[in-house]
Amino acid sequence: IEIAGRPHLDGGCGSPANVDLAADCDRLIVLTPFQFTREPHRRPRAQLNGLPAGAGWLHLHPDLAAQRAIGVDVLDAGRSARVCEAGRRQGRAARGAALGVWGRG
Repeated sequence: IEIAGRPHLDGGCGSPANVDLAADCDRLIVLTPFQFTREPHRRPRAQLNGLPAGAGWLHLHPDLAAQRAIGVDVLDAGRSARVCEAGRRQGRAARGAALGVWGRG
């Protein structure tokens, strides 16, 4: 799409996470609602494995309960309450790991 005369591309078109754009960061928390692409090198796990040694990171993606809440139609607004609750539950469960990435765990 064009914004203010400049072309823009949805970041999800290149990769579900675009971890490669943060390769110079020493700490990352990566949230990926989608993980798979046809090109394995663009998958979040592959990009995370390509970070420099010593980089701290946490990768959060929908667990099984969240996947079930989302269902097959990610645009189904009728599932929003269940999806939000699943995400909040998963986020609360990951709090300690996230604090550990920031050195406060």
